Formats: sequence, structure tokens, C-alpha cells
Amino acid sequence: MSSGLSVKVTPKKKIEIERLVYFRQKKSFAYMLEKGRPASINALDLFEFNLKREYGFEADVRDLPSDCEGLTDFSTNELVLSVASHAQLGNNEPRGIFTVCHELGHIDMHKSDMSHCHLSRVKGRQLYRRRGDIKAFECSEWQADYYSGSLQMPYMQVVDILEQGGDEGDLQRIFNVSFTAARKRVGYVNSLRKG
Repeated sequence: MSSGLSVKVTPKKKIEIERLVYFRQKKSFAYMLEKGRPASINALDLFEFNLKREYGFEADVRDLPSDCEGLTDFSTNELVLSVASHAQLGNNEPRGIFTVCHELGHIDMHKSDMSHCHLSRVKGRQLYRRRGDIKAFECSEWQADYYSGSLQMPYMQVVDILEQGGDEGDLQRIFNVSFTAARKRVGYVNSLRKG
């Protein structure tokens, strides 16, 4: 969801999300972890053909509000992309890929925290808050953004590229991500390496 709203969820540190992503990569995207052979994620194939098998969710494409690129509906086990995001995904554009991976983050991390979030009603509770009102590590959208970057750019692959003198531009080219996503990932990886 991209409307600037978020759900307060169980706190997670970057390292916890990295571990979760690593196990997901080993299970579903092992090709991305081959040493010396960094590869971009095939998000279109996952969305179109393997989402149910890998995540237990159905894929759907709908007209969504202009400020919503995708959403995860835990009441129906659906990952929904906007028509525009699906077109970006079909064209292998970084934004569409990021959006799918972001929603996968919600599926992997937020089922227990967000199962009460229904698209049609809110059940009398303030579920969504402005992102600035929630600490980053408790913010569903921050966690899903971090998950997306980690899923698309595996930690050890990024470390290897950086140690060989690579930079954000190399990550952008190799993993088919935006420059902003690559820059953030370099910052996150470097902060984790420093401890």
C-alpha cells in the first residue's frame, strides 16, 4: 500500500528481516544466492504462475486508487496489483518488481498483525496511521520496503559486489532496481557490516 498509511506491527530489526529474507531466498529463489552469479528476481513469473504454490496467495489485478500500487488482502489471501503496477511488472520495470516484492514482505511478515485488516471494512479500530506516527521498526510499510530491497538484492551478493569495488550503479544494473533502492541497500548493508 502506498498511500502514506501504515499498520503498527510487531517490531522487527533489520537483521531479523535479513534472516527471514535469506530463508525465503533459499526456499524460493536459490538461483539468486549462487556465489559469483548475482541475478535479478523473476517477479513476473512468481506473480503470474507461482504465487499460490510459494506463498499460498492468489494473484489479482484491479483498478485501485491512484495512490495504491498494490495491496495484500489477508481476508481473501490475495496479492492485488494495480493495473499500472502490473503493466510495470510485465515490462520488467523496477517499480513493478519492487511493488510485488513489497507485498510479499507483508505476506511473510505481517499475517498475524494484519489478518484483521479487511479491504471492505475496518471493524471500528484505527488500523492505518500516518507513517510518521509509527516508529520505523514497527511500521508495516517500512518493514515491507526493507524486505523488498533485501529480497531483490541478496545480502552476500551485495557484499561481494561492494568488496569488488562495485557501487549503486552496479546493483541497479545487476538486480534491475532503481538507483534509490540500490543506494538505500548499500547504506543498509554497510550499516549491518559495521555491526
